[in-house]
Amino acid sequence: MRLDVLFAGRLAAAALSFLFGGITFVATPAASAESARPISTLSLDDRMHLPAATIVQLQSGRIASLGVLRAEHEARMVRFAQAAALGQSAGTRLTAPAAFTVPQSLGTSAGFTMGLVSTQGVVPLPSPASGASAVVAVPIATWGTDGYAQDYLDFCSNVGASACIYLPANTTYNYVFPQGSNPVTDTYNVADTDPLILDLQACISRGGSLYPGEGCVYRYPVNYFANFTPGRQPPAMAAFCSGPASYFVDPQGAVRVNYQPPGATFTTGSSAIVCALQVFVTP
Repeated sequence: MRLDVLFAGRLAAAALSFLFGGITFVATPAASAESARPISTLSLDDRMHLPAATIVQLQSGRIASLGVLRAEHEARMVRFAQAAALGQSAGTRLTAPAAFTVPQSLGTSAGFTMGLVSTQGVVPLPSPASGASAVVAVPIATWGTDGYAQDYLDFCSNVGASACIYLPANTTYNYVFPQGSNPVTDTYNVADTDPLILDLQACISRGGSLYPGEGCVYRYPVNYFANFTPGRQPPAMAAFCSGPASYFVDPQGAVRVNYQPPGATFTTGSSAIVCALQVFVTP
């Protein structure tokens, strides 16, 4: 489901353009590795003030002009500032269904196993408020969000999901393969690099990792799983996913959301890729 459709009526068109950056980034057709200057050879002053048409090559192999990288940097700062508000708007979709029925997505799809056990443990359930309904929402596991970009954390913590994927719009990502080979428990990530941030504190304050000569690298998960304690009834759920993202629920106590990147390097379109899943149980 497209986010601009999802939030229609809640955010003005101008606000949506602001949230998603409102910029289309087009690669320079004539650029080549032979004509590009390695980004590691440029100082921050070079990156900020050389002509916009200057062609550079990132360590990932991506080739772009400094003008494109500067526009991406500005859009990135906007999206970091607006991620929490966007998550709050998205969270209005994740309300408990009236009827508790067994979820339709179950079992062993894509290596997902019944009763999956996370090595980090089980997500603890909050206690229902006094006099309130006994239905509680399974919170997102805090250990599953360590080391990720701040806009991912802000979006997913405010959307209120048990499992969450968020890849901001108009962004070029590099697929990062995990250590290990377990298709169920390994977390796969993609990286977004900002070569205009070379200050360590500025980088880590937004959840990034600074690589000398390259810039600030922000990680986003493209799969997420967690265990929860099943309730007295089969769990209910609410979910929305955009594009090819998908989710799986095991009533015995596990959730997983997944997005398969189209390649080692890819660029999102004018709408973010989101998959948010909220599980509700009766303790």
